[in-house]
Amino acid sequence: MKKKMYKSKKNWVVASVVGLSFLGGNLVKAEDVPTNEATNEIVVIQQTADPTDNSQETVSPTPAETVNQEMTVSGDQTTPVQPVTTESDKEVVVNGVSDEVVETPLQTENETLAPVVQDNKMETVPVVTEVQAKDTATTSLAAVAASTTLPLTSANVMDGKIHIKYNHPLNPGEKIKFAVWSDVNKQDDLIWYNADANASLIVDLAKHRDYGIYHIHTYNQYQGLNALKITIPKPEILTEIIKQSATSYDIMIRNVPNNISFVKVPVWSKLNNQDDLIWYTATKTDTTTYKVNVQLSKHQNNTGEYSAHIYGFDKYLNKLIGLSSSAGFSVATPQNATVTIVNYDQNNPTFEVIVSGTKDTKMISSVSVAVWSEDKDQDDLVWYKPTIANNQAKVTIDIKNHSNLSDNYLVHVYTNYTDGSKVGTNLGSYKIENNQPVINKIHANLTTSGIAIALESNTVATNAQIKYAVWSDANKQDDLKWYTADASGRVLANYENHKDFGLYNIHAYQLRDGKMIGLTTATITIPSPHVSATIQQKSPSTYQVSITNVPLYISEVLVPTWSKLNDQDDILWGKAIKDAVGNYTALIDLRDHQFDLGEYAVHVYGKSRIGKQTIGLTSQGFVVDAQSNIPKNTIQQSVNYIVLNHVPSKGVVDFVFSQKASDKAIRTVKLDVWSQENKSNLSTYNASSIINGNLSLSVNQINHRGVKGNYYVNALVTFADGTVENKALGNYILNASYDIPYYNQKDPRWGNKTYGYYTMGASGCVPTSLAMIFSSLSGKAVLPPQVADFLYYSTNDFNKSEIGTTTTGLLKAVSHFGYQSTNLITQTDLISALKAGFHVAGAIQYNKFVGNGSHEMVYKGYQNGNTYVYDPYTQRYCGWYPVANLWNERSTFKSDNLGVSAPFFKITNYI
Repeated sequence: MKKKMYKSKKNWVVASVVGLSFLGGNLVKAEDVPTNEATNEIVVIQQTADPTDNSQETVSPTPAETVNQEMTVSGDQTTPVQPVTTESDKEVVVNGVSDEVVETPLQTENETLAPVVQDNKMETVPVVTEVQAKDTATTSLAAVAASTTLPLTSANVMDGKIHIKYNHPLNPGEKIKFAVWSDVNKQDDLIWYNADANASLIVDLAKHRDYGIYHIHTYNQYQGLNALKITIPKPEILTEIIKQSATSYDIMIRNVPNNISFVKVPVWSKLNNQDDLIWYTATKTDTTTYKVNVQLSKHQNNTGEYSAHIYGFDKYLNKLIGLSSSAGFSVATPQNATVTIVNYDQNNPTFEVIVSGTKDTKMISSVSVAVWSEDKDQDDLVWYKPTIANNQAKVTIDIKNHSNLSDNYLVHVYTNYTDGSKVGTNLGSYKIENNQPVINKIHANLTTSGIAIALESNTVATNAQIKYAVWSDANKQDDLKWYTADASGRVLANYENHKDFGLYNIHAYQLRDGKMIGLTTATITIPSPHVSATIQQKSPSTYQVSITNVPLYISEVLVPTWSKLNDQDDILWGKAIKDAVGNYTALIDLRDHQFDLGEYAVHVYGKSRIGKQTIGLTSQGFVVDAQSNIPKNTIQQSVNYIVLNHVPSKGVVDFVFSQKASDKAIRTVKLDVWSQENKSNLSTYNASSIINGNLSLSVNQINHRGVKGNYYVNALVTFADGTVENKALGNYILNASYDIPYYNQKDPRWGNKTYGYYTMGASGCVPTSLAMIFSSLSGKAVLPPQVADFLYYSTNDFNKSEIGTTTTGLLKAVSHFGYQSTNLITQTDLISALKAGFHVAGAIQYNKFVGNGSHEMVYKGYQNGNTYVYDPYTQRYCGWYPVANLWNERSTFKSDNLGVSAPFFKITNYI
């Protein structure tokens, strides 16, 4: 094997030191090399070899040559043979090719020059003339050149990749290779690439990691075809350094291309051999601009010249590259801030100290101002700590913060700078005349919340730190409490912080420079309660309790009342109402006590803020005899009625109507009963059966949605002669625990909580309905997520196979929470359960409440064929609806009827 040597003056390389063997090949002569196909540096390599001959002539390389590998060609197959190498050989495998050759600009004596196009000019390429190749295996470069007007090889760069194309049609079996390297570092990045079937190649710049001139040499398995140079420019950025202040600089980096993923800026001063070097990560401010803020404090506040270099991580090259070396910036040594006193007048007790800096002076970090009077050796020394704003500090000095006497006042100012330096300034002494008498007086008075304390003083400045010590005389200061006054010297000593009645002591102090200076004292008395109560009968069934002389520290007055019959079974704690002048009244209604006869006890209690306790204030009583009770009432002097069995805790009251024998007869009685102002829980009771001259009606709270309240009862009596009388029968407390709290599945507290693929708001009608029922039955808050958590995490019946809850899941939840369920098979069963006041859960479909699918709701109460519906999805739909319609609209979905006859269930504490 022999190799071609190329001229060093053209920087030719041994582009393919691959020995090529051809069957019976002839010599490729100089005139066979085309004059228009090689556009830069082309290497033509020719050699003869008989593939059937096991012996192959090998020419020993000259010292300047390096041979990486030989290849033999037989038909369409290329078989690598053992390469002859030197110590400088390096193998780079790209796309399956292991053919890197270090190309060397050499020429030997036995080479001749073949004409090629070099930069669109005719050049010559050395050709070995001693080796013959068969005509059948030789491709004429001249023929190639004549076949196209395109350059033999073209290259362009896009998005960090070189797109290379050999533009001539390929001969059968012809394979194209490209040798690619950059000018940087003497071919250290040279890589041989195999072109694809279209003679194309995409080269990732990250494999070469440089910008600048790139060499692209084109070969087939027979010869060098083309040498091309392209230039890939390095990114060019713009830098600007902006001085923000004496100690802050912004480095702006602009025109940064998008292939730079981040920017690093090393900054250092030229003092002390880069000991303050910091690598900053620039902040991107827009698509092409980055910024770094340099604080001199991070560089030891060095002055003089600063250097700043710009680096960027190039995602094309996959490395950090230098982008620019900025001009840097120079930092002059800044001056100190100025310290002055302003607004000084000998007859004015105040003056101001100002420490003033600019952006060109040192930056102030803190200021301390020491002020004291000459007399008594700094006993009134105060340190002022003004705030810093815009590199300035200002503080007002008031002699009230010191001795408040006529004297010379000395002022020292200590200024700390961000560079670590500290400067003390002695502003001298300033004479102040103050001939006013000293006034320090505590004002204290009792309020509804506590002792209001204020200080009247001409020795204490506004915003001075005033503290009060407050305690009662009882039990040796065991309730001593310190209070810090506001800027005006006022504070409220809350009653809750103390626990005794009687004399209280108040001492005022001023906190000066860590010392407590006593100013004055005072006392105030908190009297123990002496409450008066009187009882007056307001009607045959009502009594009013009037309570006076209630102390301000009493926040609430309670009046428990009970009859002495049956051992306080009717005790009722009433809350007294406070009027504008501080007196209280409470109303006692005998209906709340089953109209018991005999003695009644009335006690008065107060919730005292002092001691945070409920204390007995006084007690009274009254007697109810048969004459003062109301066993009978009259309507039109023709009808008597009495109230029986009024038991508020059970939610019931009975009315019995009777007619006088000599008067006109009663035909019917209708009662309208409600407790809510809009009559939303109105129920009507009718009676027409007269037994022994009486008509009886029983009012039950359950028929009013179980709402606790003060119920209004209105009677409409129709007489046999057709006349009608309307009569208000008064108010009656019904407070049985039948309330159903309303919950909404879309409540923000849980509506967005996800179970499986669905939110509570979208799928939680069953857990929300059950939570309402469980809360009503238990008297405790059972929230929808508690039920939903059980259904989702303990069963497979909620949001698992489909959205929502199956019947099986509903029944499991009822059992898990300790309740019983009964399937309501018919409409009659449903009505019976509602009439009895039971809670019912049921699923409906395709109606007002749900346009698509099914929906679980709660049903409670029954009147005139309607039941009250609690819709967990739309609160405004809650109300009275016909039971027949709801039954007819019951859900027919399979999941709502698993193992049951209808999707309605009575839920109770018992069977």
